[in-house]
Amino acid sequence: MAERGPYRRRRSRGEDDRRDPAPLADLLPKLVAGRGWGEPIALGKLRESWAAIVGDSVARRSAPLKLFRGTLTVGAEGGAWASEITLQAGVVAERASAFLARPGAVREVRVVARSRGWS
Repeated sequence: MAERGPYRRRRSRGEDDRRDPAPLADLLPKLVAGRGWGEPIALGKLRESWAAIVGDSVARRSAPLKLFRGTLTVGAEGGAWASEITLQAGVVAERASAFLARPGAVREVRVVARSRGWS
């Protein structure tokens, strides 16, 4: 009788085995969701591309500060800019959600006024 070695028989191509490694791209969404990293990652993306979302002039005077449960908090330079962004809150929420490619990711925009030179 022949001894069995430590090696298993090879599977033919196309045969599926749950023990096979999964592609990283398939695992990342589960990992991100399971760890609660979705909104912090989304906030980083918004910060990085803020000018593309709101335009250069608004981006120079504001910045996304926090994203929590669909509410984006934006800091604005002074009360006048805070008022301006508040008037455009619906549009900002739509553009931010579209940018993130997640409808409803940003459902509300809350604006806080900050003193000049805060960013």
